[in-house]
Amino acid sequence: MACGCAGARVGFAFGQKYYVINTTTPTGTISGGEPIDMGDNVDAHSSHMCPMGVFVAFGGRNFARVLMWNPAANAFLPQWNTTGPSAQYGGDWSLVTTTMSVNGEDMNPEGCVVALAWTSASVDRTALTVTSMLTGKQFVSWVSPSSASGDNFPNAVAMDLGYVALGKLASEENSADIPTLVVFSLTSKTPSTPVFTYTTPGSVLDVSIIVSPFKYPPLLQSRGDDAASGEDLVWVAAASTATDASSGDLDVFRLRFAAAV
Repeated sequence: MACGCAGARVGFAFGQKYYVINTTTPTGTISGGEPIDMGDNVDAHSSHMCPMGVFVAFGGRNFARVLMWNPAANAFLPQWNTTGPSAQYGGDWSLVTTTMSVNGEDMNPEGCVVALAWTSASVDRTALTVTSMLTGKQFVSWVSPSSASGDNFPNAVAMDLGYVALGKLASEENSADIPTLVVFSLTSKTPSTPVFTYTTPGSVLDVSIIVSPFKYPPLLQSRGDDAASGEDLVWVAAASTATDASSGDLDVFRLRFAAAV
């Protein structure tokens, strides 16, 4: 089961169905009258609803689909779909986990973006794509190096205001050449190149990212030298476990990147 909450709507996947519940009604009615049929071969863990309750994404082997709420039709209708990284990198890829962000861009189409984390059929590579849900414009297309152990799996992805954090599985054979935490900036001149990487002793189970952007007040008045430097402040938290599950860690990083203004 995968769950999400957005304002007056709560969404969750159960089996091959995705339920969007309108919490403003006395009995919590299903938006659109019936659950979304995600179809066969869909991993329910891959499903996600955007923070505004407007978009729902899900996928499986060699496909991901985004639906958008249409008030006139009183339903979530197809908005955008992709076959994933297979065309660019070859082979079969399965969608593992998804997140979305409105990126503080108001009605800018580039502000409604979806990050899709994929694993290859042999589970030796991870891929990440970040795309506008309104226009289909792609911002990030990245694939990790191949892991000899076959343990290269995207456990979690998080996004905030144009920055994306990806946490991955590790194995005893893992090395610094295959980092378990990878951060991207959508406003970078090379957005498909990570702006930060780190290798944890074990697998990253979950990630969180919070951005204090340079260009949005009132943060300018409270950040002192950071405001003067013209940099975004990015905090990334990664919860990880040892490969033998004997211990766990929480790593928190305070990062600074040149702001796009």
